[in-house]
Amino acid sequence: MSAVHFTDVEPCDSGLFRKACYTCPILGDRDPLLLDRQIQQKGIGSGDPMRAVAVFSEDASREPTASDAPTRCWEASEGMPVLKEFELQLTVDQVLRAQGADPAAIRSRSQRLVEVAGQALDEGLPLLQPQVLYRELDVKALRHQRIYLSDGTYLEGGLVVQHLAPARQVVAILCTVGDTLERYASEVMASAMVKALALEGVGSAAVEALANRVCSDLEKGAASRGLQCTVPLSPGMVDWSVEEGQPQIFRLLDPTQVGVFLTASYVMIPRKSLTMLLGIGPEVLKQGSTCDYCSMRETCHYRERHG
Repeated sequence: MSAVHFTDVEPCDSGLFRKACYTCPILGDRDPLLLDRQIQQKGIGSGDPMRAVAVFSEDASREPTASDAPTRCWEASEGMPVLKEFELQLTVDQVLRAQGADPAAIRSRSQRLVEVAGQALDEGLPLLQPQVLYRELDVKALRHQRIYLSDGTYLEGGLVVQHLAPARQVVAILCTVGDTLERYASEVMASAMVKALALEGVGSAAVEALANRVCSDLEKGAASRGLQCTVPLSPGMVDWSVEEGQPQIFRLLDPTQVGVFLTASYVMIPRKSLTMLLGIGPEVLKQGSTCDYCSMRETCHYRERHG
C-alpha cells in the first residue's frame, strides 16, 4: 500500500519537525517517491490527504469508498535547515567547462560558441532557484565497516568508511538549482540545440558552484571551532557507487522539502541537483581532492587545472 508524505508542517516543541505519513488503499502499489512528485505537480497542499485521495481516485479503476479514508501516523525527524539566499556568480568559462569543453580551446576556435554560452548565462541566471538542504548527525560507532549515526541509521562503502571513520559529525547535504532552467532548456532544444546545451551547462556550473560555496562555509565554521573537514564525498566516486550511496543520503534527508526526488534508477529530479557527505572532527584529515576519487580521474582533461 502506497504512502503519501506531507512534510511542510509545524515543528514540535522539541525543535524537531513532524512528518505526516498517510496510507491510502486506493493508491495501490504506486511508488511513494513518484507519488510525492505527482502531488507537488498537482498543487496539493501539505496536510491535505483527503484531496490527494480525491485527485488520484480519478485515475483509479474504482470509485473511492469510506474504507479509502487515509490513515495518518506521525513520526518526528530532526530539523533539516533549508538555505535559499544564494547569489551565484558564474562565468562563461564555467559554463563551457560544465559542457565538457576546454574554454581556451573554444575561444581560439569558435567565438560563436562563446557568444552562445554568454547568452545562455544571461538568460539562465534569473531562472536559477538555488536551495541547500542539510542535516548534521553525530557519529556514534564504527562497526563491521559501517558508520552508525545518532539517528540510528548507518553509512557504508569503502570510500565513506575510509574518510568518515575519524569524524565526530557527518553532514549530509543536498544542493539543487530547481527545475525552471531545466524546463526552459528542454523547450529550447527543438529549435536551438546549441543554446539548449549551453543552458544545461549553466545549470551544471551553478549546482557545482553552490556545492563549493556550501563546503567552503562549512569548512570555515569547522575551523572556527578548531575542527577540520573531509573532502566532500558524493555517490559515483570511486568505491562508492551511485546505486549504493544515493539511497543512503536520501535516507538521512527529506529531499521533498526542496522538491528533489530519486527515481528507481537513482537519478535525481530535478537533474541539476547534487548530494554529498562531509565529515567534521578534530582528527579528520583532508586527504587529497575530490578529483583523486572521481571515477573519471584517469581520463579527465582538467584534473591538473581544477583538482
